Amino acid sequence: MLLNKLYTLGEEFFEPIEFQPGVNFIFGKKEVETDTKKSLNGIGKSALLELIDFALLSSFKKNEGKRIYDAKKAGILNGVSVVLEFTVDKEVYKIIRPFDKPSRAKFSQIDSSPVEYSIEDLKSVLCDLIFKRPDYPGFYSSQWLRKLLPFYIKIQFAKDYKFTNPIKYLKGSTLPELIQYHFYLLNIDNEISHLNYEVQQELKKLGPALDEVSAILNETYNLKEIPAAENRISNLEIEIEELNRSIDAYGVPRKLELKKS
Repeated sequence: MLLNKLYTLGEEFFEPIEFQPGVNFIFGKKEVETDTKKSLNGIGKSALLELIDFALLSSFKKNEGKRIYDAKKAGILNGVSVVLEFTVDKEVYKIIRPFDKPSRAKFSQIDSSPVEYSIEDLKSVLCDLIFKRPDYPGFYSSQWLRKLLPFYIKIQFAKDYKFTNPIKYLKGSTLPELIQYHFYLLNIDNEISHLNYEVQQELKKLGPALDEVSAILNETYNLKEIPAAENRISNLEIEIEELNRSIDAYGVPRKLELKKS
């Protein structure tokens, strides 16, 4: 995948940016030379990366600290859409995502009429287009778009979340989950690592269920744990044996039994 062009529709907030083959650098420059501040913070370098990420269907939430989200809330981006043109296998595509309705986006080849998709449906289409390899021997999912793209797009939203570890590149993900993505990106069979992740997920689901069963036992029988229940059963069996011996001593033919269920 190669980026070709980034621009806005509805209102032109910046001149269309055309990416060149190879490495592209973004430089910050002050408009007013008399500005005594040395910092180049807040002039739009990171916001540009956010626009690319937004066009590639990133989430659009306040709690993720996005600068463009704040701009939308301030009314600056009303009626504006971001357009990203890119190339995959020599075919040029275009994606248009509006700020007013970020849950929908339009996508097509550059010379075709754009087709509107829900974001979730378009994620699968883009994931297959950008990442799918038919000859890959391991596990792949078309739901991985926003799991794989963050490895390539890194934006520092806050001082407490810095990109310091290339292995743990995805915030909130466990290592078993990440390993399957790394193996896929390296074209290494990830079948075992994916299976391990699924097992870990199942175990995580079983944990609350076991806790619920323990809580029911504790509430019903006033038992803190299973060993306590087993100990109580053993004591009851001993008491029953003693009662049976007492009954036998009086010649009564009935026997007491402890029914287990």
